[in-house]
Amino acid sequence: MEVEIGNKQFKSLNEPDLKKNFFLLNAIGWFTIILIDTFIVTPKINLQNIEAFITVVYTWTAGCFISILMHFIYNKLNLFPTRIYLAVFMAFIISGTGAFLWDGLIVLGDYMLPYKEGNYTNNYVLTHYFVRIATLFPILTTWSFLYLGIKFFYAYMFQKMKADEAEKENQFAQFQMLRYQLNPHFLFNSLNSIRALIKEDPPAAEKMITQLSNFFRYSLTKNNSGFVTLEEELAIVKNYLEIEKKRFESKLEVTYEIEPGSEKYPVLNFLLHPIVENAIKYGMQTTSLPLRIIIKSFVIESALHLSIKNSGMWITNEESRDEGTGTGLSNIKKRLEHSYPGRHSFEINKPEGFVEIVLSINNTTGKGG
Repeated sequence: MEVEIGNKQFKSLNEPDLKKNFFLLNAIGWFTIILIDTFIVTPKINLQNIEAFITVVYTWTAGCFISILMHFIYNKLNLFPTRIYLAVFMAFIISGTGAFLWDGLIVLGDYMLPYKEGNYTNNYVLTHYFVRIATLFPILTTWSFLYLGIKFFYAYMFQKMKADEAEKENQFAQFQMLRYQLNPHFLFNSLNSIRALIKEDPPAAEKMITQLSNFFRYSLTKNNSGFVTLEEELAIVKNYLEIEKKRFESKLEVTYEIEPGSEKYPVLNFLLHPIVENAIKYGMQTTSLPLRIIIKSFVIESALHLSIKNSGMWITNEESRDEGTGTGLSNIKKRLEHSYPGRHSFEINKPEGFVEIVLSINNTTGKGG
């Protein structure tokens, strides 16, 4: 997937890509420093003295090793952009610690390299020691801010991609809702039912017109709202089912088992309607009438559980003439994953003579709370 930031598009990267990119960019950065130090800063010394060149390479390689250790520490701490002040504070602490370790490796090199004298007096004179630490510390601090800046930018990209995906799924759900509303069969049957009721039962015709208008108004007033209460979502479902009951009359039976208090729970808008629409569409094809639909809701330990159960048999995409079932349910799964990652479940049960869709949502830290 690509995400647009400003006028640029970025492809999404998975975790192995990020790790590979880090080690590659980090190695290129430190190698560039070696080249700058060798050919620009002190070319006369490094290019004419092999021992000086080896010392330069060893010093900056040690710095690269320290930066890799810092990389693992930052990953372990999992500093995120929302904790920016903590990230800055930790960058100074970790960079300072890294500078002491780096200096220790430099001193170790003084005794490992064969041409070094390894004079403790020379290397551990207090003034000389802190001068070198003062040189190494800003280098690692600069590296830390560059590293965290890039890491935070990638986190921002991922967050934006997830938000864009969630928005697309929400827009698709709104489009599906509009499709249901403008479905010519649904409108034709509804208007026919209203026409028949006008002469036979004017109050019932008036009630059905109100229900149909409420059904239309829901998407117009909620199309920019990602979440509604279950009570609001059930209201539009009830409107829809009341209209369908006028059409099917005794061929459709609906039962609601709504636990008191659960109706105040926030849910994604247009979450239940596609499931109920599928229950009627395919239930009518596979059950001996009347079609029975049972809608349940209850809360257990702050998790909302929803069940939409209909008499009939499960129809796969291959058995169906269209892809309505698979597309609608797949869209619901995606929306749940974007809005409740790791805090939801979606099950399709097929007890004898019934099809049941069961949803559970834990919204203790959800966006809708």
